[in-house]
Amino acid sequence: MACGPGLYQPMTSKKLESLHWYLKILPFLLPTDNLLSSAVLWHNDLHDENILVDPENPTKILGIIDWQSTEVTPLLANRLDPSFLDCGGLVVGEDLERPELPEDYDILSEDEKPKAMKLYMDLSMLVAWRRLVKKKNITQYNATNFQKSTAWHILHMSGRVFQFGEAHLNALILAIRDEWLDLPAIISVKDAPSFPIEFTESQIRQIGEDMAKADAGIQIMTTLAKKLGDLWPDKGIATNCHFEEAMAALQEAKK
Repeated sequence: MACGPGLYQPMTSKKLESLHWYLKILPFLLPTDNLLSSAVLWHNDLHDENILVDPENPTKILGIIDWQSTEVTPLLANRLDPSFLDCGGLVVGEDLERPELPEDYDILSEDEKPKAMKLYMDLSMLVAWRRLVKKKNITQYNATNFQKSTAWHILHMSGRVFQFGEAHLNALILAIRDEWLDLPAIISVKDAPSFPIEFTESQIRQIGEDMAKADAGIQIMTTLAKKLGDLWPDKGIATNCHFEEAMAALQEAKK
C-alpha cells in the first residue's frame, strides 16, 4: 500500500481503536461448528511446481514437496483450495453449476478466444473440485463456504492490523453490523446480545474516507507493479543482476 499525501496514513491510535472494536465482536464471529475451528496439518501451497508426477503418466502423483512452512492450525486458517485451481479470485456459487462458454464465443477475436477458454477450463476444474470435496469431506466444504463470509474476512484481516489493514478491518466491522442477527453464534443464543459497538456519524464517515484512501493506495501499488513488470521487486527483493535497473525504474515511477 502506498501511503503518500492524500492517501491513508497508518496511526497507532487507529490500530488500537480497530483492535478494541474487533475484540468486542470476536466471540460471535467464530462458526458454531467446532470442527471448522479444529486444528489440522495442512499444505497451504499446492501449486503445480510442488506436485511431482510420473512423466509417463501425469495423473500419477509421485510426491509432494515444500512442507517446511506447514503448520498445525485451525482448518479455517488454511487455503482450502489447491493453489493450482486459483481462478484469479472469481467466486464459484454454492449451487456448483457447471460453467459455460460465453454465448458469443464463436465470434470472439483470436486473441479473446484462448482467454475465454482458459477461464472456462479453470472454473470447470474448480467446480469439479468443490463437488468432490462436498461429497467426500463436508467439513472442508463448509469451511470453504465460511471463508466467503464477512465474519471470516474480519478474522483474516485482523492479522494485518500491524501492517496496513485497519482501514479495511474497520469497514468490515461496520458492514457486519447489518449482518449481526444472522450470525450463527447469535442465532444459537436465546437472549442474543445486540451489536456491541455504537458508531457515531463522524466515525462512520471517517471509516468510509479511510477505506477509500487505502483502496487508492493499493491501486497505486498495483499500477506500479504492472508498469514495472519483471523489474518489480517481489517481496521487496530485486535480483542482483537487475538491482540497478529496478532502482532506476522505481525512482522514475515514484516521480
